[in-house]
Amino acid sequence: MNAALFLVARVETGGLDSLGWLLKDEGPYAQIDPLDFLEGDEIRDIHRLYRDTYSRFDAVLNAPTPDALLEFNRWLVIVDAEHEVIAFLCFKTTAGGLKLGLAATDGSAVGREALKRALCSGLALPGAYAEVSGGAERIVACSVPEVDPAMAERILGKPVVVCDDGRHYRREVTNVGPRQKLLVGQPLSLEPTIVQA
Repeated sequence: MNAALFLVARVETGGLDSLGWLLKDEGPYAQIDPLDFLEGDEIRDIHRLYRDTYSRFDAVLNAPTPDALLEFNRWLVIVDAEHEVIAFLCFKTTAGGLKLGLAATDGSAVGREALKRALCSGLALPGAYAEVSGGAERIVACSVPEVDPAMAERILGKPVVVCDDGRHYRREVTNVGPRQKLLVGQPLSLEPTIVQA
């Protein structure tokens, strides 16, 4: 993965069955100038989905404006037959692989199912991982490996405090504050550990 590339894949729901390309620098990704992405109409729809989804759980958003979304350099934009955005996932390339940043849906049954399929398929790939909580944690529970929280600090490069349950940890999230998280997926060069509840 070339971390310098800004890549966007627009995929219809039928194209979510195999996401093996997610960690590659090729199609269905298209290389886009981040400023062109920011100036396009689609970014407003994406930011609205993000804002509507995340504000239900937290009054503080870590990407309060569309330009804050440019922190993420890999995008999976899920569209319906009319090419309207119904869900998205965005990632950033890290030393540990492709880390999920945000994921949201338009709330429709089709959008929710598409997001669930994309999360479970994408985070099952070696080299893809995420910090999850709330709804995303419920979606991926029992579908993708959990990473031992004792490994989280090394993988994230950020201080964490392992919770008493042995599965979660707490850390300071940029622009948001302290949050409890669960690390899932298969970060590069780490063997995933399934933690039994």
